[in-house]
Amino acid sequence: MTSHRQQHIALAQAYDAITRVVADLDDADLQLPTRCRGWLVADLLLHLVGDAQRALVALASPVDGPPDVDDVSYWRSFPPADDGARHAWWIRRSAAAFDRPRGIVRLWADTAPAAVHAAGAAARVVTCPTQLRPDPPLPPLTPGAGRTHRGATHAT
Repeated sequence: MTSHRQQHIALAQAYDAITRVVADLDDADLQLPTRCRGWLVADLLLHLVGDAQRALVALASPVDGPPDVDDVSYWRSFPPADDGARHAWWIRRSAAAFDRPRGIVRLWADTAPAAVHAAGAAARVVTCPTQLRPDPPLPPLTPGAGRTHRGATHAT
């Protein structure tokens, strides 16, 4: 089992890698397609912003009672995925609402470090309505960042 510190470092490295990839992209670059079918770079980044925001809420929420899930059973509460069309539609609409795609990069640059900082200080993660065990609390956050980073960095 990996330690909280190792998981915090993994999350920090994943978020930092994403930041390095998107930091110098201009509006045109952010409108390029990714290897995630139907997703532009800006769309994928906004999806990740949502993950980082969810992490902030989970990491800053007070905890009542003992943990009721671990990093594996956490995922069992999610319904089987459809084709993702509904979520993709919402993300694309939300990304298009920004005046410029670079606004999503600025939002990521503000949100990701805050999530990493909160993760380093967390004793237990609340992911309503469940609570993860205190060690390890970060696995649900880290894998998504790694998977999405690979999709974003292989734009076609």
